[in-house]
Amino acid sequence: MFRWLTRFSCSLALLLAYLSSATAQNRPVEDYRQYFKPPETAQEFWKAIRFEIELGAYPVAAEFLKGFLNKVDEKTVIEIENKEGMSSFLFLRTVPKWSDDPKINNEAKKNVEDLIESVTKTIKAHRTDPERLGKLVELLGATRGERVYAIAELRRSGTDAMPFVVKELVESLGTDKFTNITSALPYLGRESVPALLATLEHSSPVIRAAIVDVIRKRNDLAQLPRHFDSNPLPWLYYLAYSNKQPDYLQKMALSTLEAIQQTQAEKLPPARTEITREANRFYNHKVNFADPNSIVLWKWDGKELTSESANASRAEEAFGIRYAQLALDLDPGYEPAQVVVLGLAIEKGLEGAGLDQPLDKLPKLKQLLATVNSEVLLATLERALDERKTATALGVLRALGERLEVRAKQPKTQGQPALVRALNYPDRRVQFAAADALLRLPGSPPPQGTTRTVEVLRRAVESDPQPRVLIGDFNQDRGLEVAKAVKEAGYDAIVVQTGKQLIRRLQEASDIDAVIVDFELPDPMLRQLVALLRSDMDMAQIPLFVTIPPLPRGVRPPDNIIPLERMLQPYRNVQIIEATNNPEILKPLLDERIAASMGKPFTENERKAIAAEGMVWLRRLAGNEVPGFKANTAETAILKALRNEELQVLAVEAAGRLPGREPQRQLAQVVLDEAVRAEVRVLAASELARSIQANRAALAFTQVKGLENLFKTTEDRRIKANVGLVLGALRPDIYKTGDQLKNFVPEPAAKPEPGPKEKMDKEKMDKEKMEKEKEEKKE
Repeated sequence: MFRWLTRFSCSLALLLAYLSSATAQNRPVEDYRQYFKPPETAQEFWKAIRFEIELGAYPVAAEFLKGFLNKVDEKTVIEIENKEGMSSFLFLRTVPKWSDDPKINNEAKKNVEDLIESVTKTIKAHRTDPERLGKLVELLGATRGERVYAIAELRRSGTDAMPFVVKELVESLGTDKFTNITSALPYLGRESVPALLATLEHSSPVIRAAIVDVIRKRNDLAQLPRHFDSNPLPWLYYLAYSNKQPDYLQKMALSTLEAIQQTQAEKLPPARTEITREANRFYNHKVNFADPNSIVLWKWDGKELTSESANASRAEEAFGIRYAQLALDLDPGYEPAQVVVLGLAIEKGLEGAGLDQPLDKLPKLKQLLATVNSEVLLATLERALDERKTATALGVLRALGERLEVRAKQPKTQGQPALVRALNYPDRRVQFAAADALLRLPGSPPPQGTTRTVEVLRRAVESDPQPRVLIGDFNQDRGLEVAKAVKEAGYDAIVVQTGKQLIRRLQEASDIDAVIVDFELPDPMLRQLVALLRSDMDMAQIPLFVTIPPLPRGVRPPDNIIPLERMLQPYRNVQIIEATNNPEILKPLLDERIAASMGKPFTENERKAIAAEGMVWLRRLAGNEVPGFKANTAETAILKALRNEELQVLAVEAAGRLPGREPQRQLAQVVLDEAVRAEVRVLAASELARSIQANRAALAFTQVKGLENLFKTTEDRRIKANVGLVLGALRPDIYKTGDQLKNFVPEPAAKPEPGPKEKMDKEKMDKEKMEKEKEEKKE
């Protein structure tokens, strides 16, 4: 016996050594296939694949994979999945490289994906096969052994079986089959619980009681609340304390609550509070999802159980709103739950449509916002401002403006009104929406918001439409290199050399999307600069990148860099990066952080639209059309817009209503500039005449001479007429007027209209002339 074992061990060692050598040398499959019987069946090919992968002989495994694909059938797939699970097929994706030959490697990778796709479809079809599931449900009422087998198979089928099982449960109400199914449900996997909780929407209290009983009997009852989709607490609180439920269902739900919470009913918190607390977890994005892009949502649609695949945002909306609605069913006037429903509806609606889209794109939401109680609307806004829920704040502000809601101007408690708070919110869209809403409201504005409103309009009008990055670096050459890379990444770039210049440029307009500063930027130094940027309402939300010198891998950062990290840690939206001129590195950094800070980056069209709307308001303010607001502090923005082709018509009208010397002189420049469109020059001359009449002339001597010369030389009758109005408004002296009158030549007398006879004679002559010309052509 010992001799036989020794011989066998030596032979096995030699064989393994040869196999290892063959693998190391990447020998073809024929080198050692002679030692084994070639696989023939699908099961044999599968075993061979697994064996070769364990040895690292990936090219050989790739060859066997092709054989497996040719032989495999549905039965084999199901047998392998039952024995080894789906992970055995997914394991094939972990092979690093099937062959050094790219063609073989790519072919093998494609074969793996084709196999996994085919297996997924086969298993899905098998698990959802109504005939198979029907037999399993019938076996639940058979012998003990058959029942155990049926439960095991239903567990294996997982969520795929739930729509059929629930359908059988509902249809068998009042029969023995109903009892058989409910007695088996506690033994299914945890993944069955979300489907059962969705079925609690069923109108039958008997169905609801059966599901509560199933949950109560589960061995993992205490662990269920740890999972967002299998947490029964909101439903149990609702069923236990809803007076719409029968007494037996309330008692059953309450006893289950006591079992989970390990406390007596008298010590349980109020139901509406606990349900809303759970809803708030979704509204506050505090729920962790294993795969945020692949979440199954179950729903009872009144007839059957359905499911949909969703992302984290959709799951937050579905669970958060539904739980808050349960709380409102207990107490319709409970404001915290009202705020959750409204806030989530706005947030998710605008996320889907786009923050730049009007409420008209969401008609159902717009109708809701137009009709809800104003106090709830304002409470939703207050919370959104407190918790930095930008999308929600934006939606409420737009609704308040459309509703002309005067209560929005009044503080709810002590402090500033919500609209004034929104003017100082660190987001450009929210600021502009607040300004727009405040300007729409009738009556006097709150005194705290008038100057800030005009400032928001000014910054919007002065913004350029192109996305822009501001770069601060005392080394100008280095800053220009970074600017070049930023432009290649798709952004415009401005370079400044001191902290003061950087802050001054940020204050000019709201057109900066991100800031990049060298960690040694002077005047002020970084510590003071970051504090200033993060304390300013217009700059707090802008992403800030602090650049440090690139460090070789493994090299310890200099002593002055380590304190820098501690210094910047308390500030929001600040990131330390290694200095780089590579646009492929900068682009994803900028795109990601800008999107994170403002939800969706401003498009060129959105910037233009906001600037145009801001100019409309400044035009109205300049004309004193909105009581309580003055456009004077936005004069520089209005005059700058005179050179903007898309804004200059409104800017001309606004400038004509501004007092002072500079508006008149800028309008005169527009009139005298031949590069400007004629219709704009005509309008500018009209507004200049208006300004002179209202405020007295303040033109330069050269401008007056230019206007006089233009009046004499222009051939455009419209320009001539309105420039004449300007010259008239300048109040020429009596002697100049005398010269004009002395040299005036009246218009030539108009020729009288021909009578009927003259018309007939002319027509006859024209006809004879045409006939004569035809005869001449024929000859």
